[in-house]
Amino acid sequence: MPSPRKNTLSRVAPRHGLAAGIELSSALALVASLCWISSGCGAKSDGATNNNNGSCTYYLSVFPLSPNVGDLVTMEVSYTGYCSPSTYQWSATGPDGLAADVQVRSPPRSAEMVPLGPGHYMVSVEIFDAFADSVRVVDGGFVAVDPTGNQRSYLLRFTPPASAQVPRQQEIITVTGNTPMGGLTFALEQGALLENTLTGPGGAFGAYVRLIQSGFPLYREVHVDGTGALSLRLLASASYDVVVIPDDDSLAPALLSDMTLLDLQDPAAFLFEEGTWVTGYVLDASDLPVTGAQVGLRSGVLPSDIGVAAAFDGRFTLLARPGEQSLEIAPGQGAGLPGVRIPAGPELAVVEQSSLELTFVYADLPRTVLDLQVVLGGDGAPLPLEGARVTLEATGLVDVGTLTVTRDGSTVATLQADGGFRITLTSGPDGHTGPTLVPPGIYRVIIEPTAELPQGYAATLISSFVVSGASLSTQVGLAEPWRLEGQVVDMEGTPQEGVAVKAVTDLGLGSGVEGVTDQDGRFSLEVVAGASYTLLVLPDPSAGLGRLRLADIPIDQPVTEATTAMGTALVLPPALVLQGIVTLQSTPVEGVLVQAIPAGVAGEPVLGEAVTGPGGELTLTLPDPGVAQ
Repeated sequence: MPSPRKNTLSRVAPRHGLAAGIELSSALALVASLCWISSGCGAKSDGATNNNNGSCTYYLSVFPLSPNVGDLVTMEVSYTGYCSPSTYQWSATGPDGLAADVQVRSPPRSAEMVPLGPGHYMVSVEIFDAFADSVRVVDGGFVAVDPTGNQRSYLLRFTPPASAQVPRQQEIITVTGNTPMGGLTFALEQGALLENTLTGPGGAFGAYVRLIQSGFPLYREVHVDGTGALSLRLLASASYDVVVIPDDDSLAPALLSDMTLLDLQDPAAFLFEEGTWVTGYVLDASDLPVTGAQVGLRSGVLPSDIGVAAAFDGRFTLLARPGEQSLEIAPGQGAGLPGVRIPAGPELAVVEQSSLELTFVYADLPRTVLDLQVVLGGDGAPLPLEGARVTLEATGLVDVGTLTVTRDGSTVATLQADGGFRITLTSGPDGHTGPTLVPPGIYRVIIEPTAELPQGYAATLISSFVVSGASLSTQVGLAEPWRLEGQVVDMEGTPQEGVAVKAVTDLGLGSGVEGVTDQDGRFSLEVVAGASYTLLVLPDPSAGLGRLRLADIPIDQPVTEATTAMGTALVLPPALVLQGIVTLQSTPVEGVLVQAIPAGVAGEPVLGEAVTGPGGELTLTLPDPGVAQ
């Protein structure tokens, strides 16, 4: 038999879920390239023979695509065209890369195997074709799962209707693959009433108050009027971080950490003293004041009030509570100077009965006069685009200035500062943003048109825009949109029509696009070049399929194909059904929004949601964790 030489054959066979043959070196890349389209991928055999246009095309079908460990997997070779197969040689590797046991059936173009452990299995068949006098190779694969070993924890978030007067709350639930859950009861807490009074040195005061449930991204917020009366329901079993931002300018904002309901009912919890005044200057390299700069002190995640430097001498005054602070400086847009953030440390600690003065002096930084013009198209005679939002960002600017810290008249520290630059401009009638001072650096430029664009144009991201020298005038052209495309199928490879697909990014102001799959299960979304997207695939709950989430898809080519480890299609797992009832003091509650969020996943993607019915009944469909994705 001649020595094997790889070709590429790939197609869904009419009787089974998957058929594929791939020209890739690694098993993982092989699985990632399986084709799910019914018309085949098109491929070349060894030498100059084209299997699709010449003698024949071979296919390998695998069924089922995602078996449980211990289930029987059947495989079969089929072909079209003028073929003369005489010998079949089967081989397979398991998740550990070692050979897996394949039982060849009669006729030898069929085989079967039983996966002994979970993971990816790769199957390869070498076929000697007497007609072509060559060896043809087709490859395929499947993923075996162990339902008893595939579990996922979800955060179930309950949002009762306003009429219930019950706080939002949540609990953790763990589901097991291929194991529907029914007969559950979710008992909501009524909550307990928190009543207290915000009091300062001058008596009661008004404030904005936010209570954040510790360990969860749930919060309650309220504005307390001048009587200082705070009244709202909280969960007695929870603890809270409480942010208080007084309306009174003589009081500094406060953060109360890890407070229980009992703690918050103590009258002393909301008894505030006056803050400590911090003064300082922001100067340029010539010791001249930088006017209009915003300066803030931040204790943990809580900012102080924002002080605006006086126009005549760059001076600022701030109120802060005792403790270590970080310093933030945001110069005015016309200054062309970078922003600064100096991390918290003992040098920047605010101490009661002690004065603190901060003097920040910018280094002698070169600045470039930049003039951008936003246009449609880059060839021929481009058209100026008016009203486009242009965001310029540069990070990692080092040694941008020096902070001198003085306490009670004595210098206690001199700190070097790094920074970054961000500015937002708007293009005029001629498309120009106008001359703007910026520090040299590597910028990313985000164009966000505010008006509807002509057909065929989309916002463009330039990820490596270099600014240097004394001046720079350049065009930024909006060109054809880039696209994020893909196909949605079920585990049998059947295209799914009418599935909602959303792609979201935090680019610029934050944006998202969405569409619906066509009759072939395909979608195509206009996206921003160079951005990164999270893709949510949201089938109708009645379809019996779970949702799918793919994070951090980089748009690095004009057409980006959304893929999973199972192949070029996005494979929706079967839905796992969770049923139960939501009650409050043993009474069913109608209209509660219940959302399921994978525990520990950034971005809080909702992978299941439902609203309780008149009897508090709940039916929630979740992706089955017994199906590997």
